[in-house]
Amino acid sequence: MFALKQKIVFMLAAWTALILSAEAQESITSIRFNDGTAGAVINLGAGTSGSFTSVNGVLSIDVAGVSFRVKCPVINDVASGECVVYAGGADSAPDSDNDGLPDPEDSCDNTPADEIEFIDASGCSPTERDTDGDGYNDAVDFCDNTPAAEIDLVDANGCAPSEQTSTAGYCDNTPSTYICNPSENFDDFISDIKDSKTVVLNARQARSFPFTLPAGSTATGEFFYANNESMIAGFTWRAWFSTTPGGKALTTGGYCTFSSTDPNGKGRDWSQVSANAFNCYLGQEEQLLYLNFGIFDASGALTYPINYNFQVDKNVFSQ
Repeated sequence: MFALKQKIVFMLAAWTALILSAEAQESITSIRFNDGTAGAVINLGAGTSGSFTSVNGVLSIDVAGVSFRVKCPVINDVASGECVVYAGGADSAPDSDNDGLPDPEDSCDNTPADEIEFIDASGCSPTERDTDGDGYNDAVDFCDNTPAAEIDLVDANGCAPSEQTSTAGYCDNTPSTYICNPSENFDDFISDIKDSKTVVLNARQARSFPFTLPAGSTATGEFFYANNESMIAGFTWRAWFSTTPGGKALTTGGYCTFSSTDPNGKGRDWSQVSANAFNCYLGQEEQLLYLNFGIFDASGALTYPINYNFQVDKNVFSQ
């Protein structure tokens, strides 16, 4: 049993990326590791048949009688980024928590089922790892890269003095028809674990949730809306990113604003990588942003006559 922690590139006869679909059958010419550097290519021959299955982002491959598995980041069903390759098939070693990593290579072999998609290369989920060793696991640590010299000085959020962000000005210049509370912020915006928040919109008011976007270049994620109440006809629910409480929506991508008469079961992506028609690009610099919610009539006024409840589910795909 061995692990090759290398970048893997699949060369398929008719595909430029490996699209993961259950029991997919494709013609394979070769499998290249580390972009095909010397000694890192498995040549299989033209027309070789391969069987692919994917469970929880773990790709199992059977090719020409040789079986091995690959653990890759999966974004929109496309395998990408750094992958970990394991020799042998799915039965070659026990996998107690079914996270795709055999127990001999898994530093956390009892990962909770609902966190398997968030494990790192060692097989550990956010609740099982403490990256900076400050005593707060990564799922609850707002600052998971605290300098060693400040470990003993972290606060209840796992942040050292040099990492702490003041929320004093979070809700400055909030419009009178909006509610913004510095303590009710989304500062855990890109922590790498799923999270849910129940939002209550008071009658004739909107809400703004501030958050400090950390500097970064690879984070992507989604806000998914669920369990909302039925809406009175003639009104539209709206969510949008802005740089001020209740301010003008960002225009860096197609999903910086989202309107619906029934948001239940719908989601919108955000990204720090790049802008496109299917996300909202938030930038790569640290900055204060807002996620706003409101219900508007046909004239754009906040006249919804009763309180309205809904759930916001946060999911982070990569960091």
